[in-house]
Amino acid sequence: MRALRLSWSSSLVVLALVLGCASSPGVAQERRAPESRPGGAGSGPRGTPKSGEGKKEKKKEQDPTRYQVKVTDKPSALGGAPAKPFVVRDVVVFVPEVTLFGGGSGEEVKKLVLRRGSAQVTIPFKRIAVLEFGEPDEDRLPVTVTLKGVEGPAAKLKGTVKASLELRGKLGATDLDSVVRLRDTRRVEFSVLP
Repeated sequence: MRALRLSWSSSLVVLALVLGCASSPGVAQERRAPESRPGGAGSGPRGTPKSGEGKKEKKKEQDPTRYQVKVTDKPSALGGAPAKPFVVRDVVVFVPEVTLFGGGSGEEVKKLVLRRGSAQVTIPFKRIAVLEFGEPDEDRLPVTVTLKGVEGPAAKLKGTVKASLELRGKLGATDLDSVVRLRDTRRVEFSVLP
């Protein structure tokens, strides 16, 4: 009977390894665990940065300029008069992150990642004059980006962006939070807030 118990517990261990149970939730089994540096400067448990170190770097990267956009919606499928353009200030692009566990996580950035064939072009807000959108195709949205400070045909870049992108900011002169789905817009004009 004792031999049967050992084989039963061994079977459970093998089953756990086959299913890929992690020591902590959300850890991918393909990655090696970071090696810890005991007593090393600037390291926390398991070799991760101490809290706040990564955040300081992100704040340095973030553009401090405040932007506003003039948004023109696509015509309504129900007909009627086209909507008037409206202004959203202190605008950022919200990039939703897809996770296995769902949730509304994502990142707010002041740049647009444009896909042109096999290339990805990152365009900061300070270089964007106008965005003009086409009709969404599944998870991609065609866009023409007009760049500031560039003349001639090079001033317009055509490509696609994720159709799930949103512009977030404050509506007009109010302090009301505003979310604009790019897939529902026709044109977005960028400017710097005074």
